[in-house]
Amino acid sequence: MSTETQGTTDSSNNEATTTATETPDIDSIVAAKVEESLKEIKSKLDGAYSARDAAHKKLAEIERKDREASLKALEEAGKWKEASEVRLAEEQAKRNELQAQFEELQRVNLELTRDAKIRDAMRTVQFRNSKAEAMAFKDIAAELIRDEKGNWVHKTGVSIEDFVKAFTEDEANGFLVIPKTSTGGGTQQIAGKSSSSSPSLFQRKQSEVLKMAAEGKLSK
Repeated sequence: MSTETQGTTDSSNNEATTTATETPDIDSIVAAKVEESLKEIKSKLDGAYSARDAAHKKLAEIERKDREASLKALEEAGKWKEASEVRLAEEQAKRNELQAQFEELQRVNLELTRDAKIRDAMRTVQFRNSKAEAMAFKDIAAELIRDEKGNWVHKTGVSIEDFVKAFTEDEANGFLVIPKTSTGGGTQQIAGKSSSSSPSLFQRKQSEVLKMAAEGKLSK
């Protein structure tokens, strides 16, 4: 009886082992199918985009040939003026497009020049974090214009360096920067307080500091 029971148990274990071995990895199968489907979809999309681009190119070529044929027909019919007007209009359209591209490149170049000057002026300022620095940069850039000589300045006419100094030392923007507490000579003072009777730049309003800068009274 014991032998029969053992045999039954061994048989059951063998069947379980066989079943476990033969059970497929569902997750792997699904992942493989999904990857295969995505590759197929990507291939179809790439083919569709290529066909679209080819169609656009072919259409543009047809339009060009039709336009040339129409112009030639006008010229053969002795309508030189009409043909010339069409050609001039096309040439003007091309020039306008090139001019627009040039102006865009010029705008980007000017903004890069402005941004570099702002970054340079902000190098000595200790901001609380990168988010505060980005916020200050955005506010400062919004206040700048180009003067008659093409230089970037604050709209009041003061230099970028002076405006950055006024901006970062304005009490209203104190939450953006880490205030300086050292007065030199090993002594310390409370941030925002001055040991002299005259208020520090940090205590003055931005408009007041800008006025000082315009009058040449702002220390470098």
